[in-house]
Amino acid sequence: MKLIHVLIGKADPNAMGGINKVVHHLSTSQLLLGYEVEVWGITETPRQIHHQHTYKLTLFPKMKNRFTVNKELVKSLDSVSNDTVFHLHSSFRPEIYAVSRHLKKRNLEWVLTPHGGYTLISLKKNYWFKKVYRYLFEDRIINGAFAIQSLGERVETVQFSDKVGVVPNGYELSDTYKKYYSKSGALDLCFCGRLDIYYKGLDLLFEALVLLRERKVDVTLNLIGGGADREFLQNMATENNLDHTVTFSGIKIGEEKDHLIQQSDIFILTSRSEGLPTAVLEAASMALPLIITLPTNMGECVENASAGYVIPEMTAESISKAIQVAASQKKLGILEQKGKVAREMIKNSFTWLKIAKLMENNIYSKIDKNYRESD
Repeated sequence: MKLIHVLIGKADPNAMGGINKVVHHLSTSQLLLGYEVEVWGITETPRQIHHQHTYKLTLFPKMKNRFTVNKELVKSLDSVSNDTVFHLHSSFRPEIYAVSRHLKKRNLEWVLTPHGGYTLISLKKNYWFKKVYRYLFEDRIINGAFAIQSLGERVETVQFSDKVGVVPNGYELSDTYKKYYSKSGALDLCFCGRLDIYYKGLDLLFEALVLLRERKVDVTLNLIGGGADREFLQNMATENNLDHTVTFSGIKIGEEKDHLIQQSDIFILTSRSEGLPTAVLEAASMALPLIITLPTNMGECVENASAGYVIPEMTAESISKAIQVAASQKKLGILEQKGKVAREMIKNSFTWLKIAKLMENNIYSKIDKNYRESD
């Protein structure tokens, strides 16, 4: 079987966007399993490729009319064999809808991974736009898909249960990881990702920091990443006298980002909505313990492995209590144990080769069966 992944982007593993990382590592691992794999990226700068890759990567320019695709992409679609399976990544993107239209014309199969785009909270944001868009366009992608990949049991796609296969994201173990854990000083929290107040729950996290200050719990927070809400968050920090508590490090990549993460005591993600965040897997691979909310869809894994702390409710009070427990356990040396367990959790359950095999068993094997029955 030949697989072609289609995304908005370049599958650059160094990009901040999680979908790029996922497509790159999944494609690389699928090659090792013997699949013929290509990646097609739709991007504004198709001539610029900055990362090494073992799969065939073809970039096509975005069109001004986002509901159309480049002529070269159409030619490429017309030239593929009938047993090719396309794997479409993202949701509510006109470019992906345009690709699906051409796939339907060719009677080609596709798998859809919405990457958290169909969670209830995600659908509530820009509700009327998404309701109309889904009626006109998105439902055609969903209905035409042979299978839909859900990143966890709690993630989206409940309404499409007859098509869903559960396969989480993966992450390769980092070559460098945290080896020294301090028992003294403030609890240094680290967040890495898009600075989105609503989705990432950063408003609640800031409120929790205010509560912790009132309780005289010594905590700092390093925000790694950028986004449209950065200025608003900076003003929020100033208004709440958190300027000496919160550091805005901006977008960092590579070794600089890894160094900042490993300098921290613990990684925190207070999201209201996620697929399965690669930032959590990345931090765990570096042997950082975790503080996460249930919507990250990592709660059960973290609890079962004792790799950190799961926030049971989406409230500032609940977040502050989890941080306070972590701060007290830092002094006892417990964070070191939880960090080492977090790295083992990635090694045992989330390496990309394991995830590629799950994709084979839970998604692609069904398509293989479909082809055999239709022959």
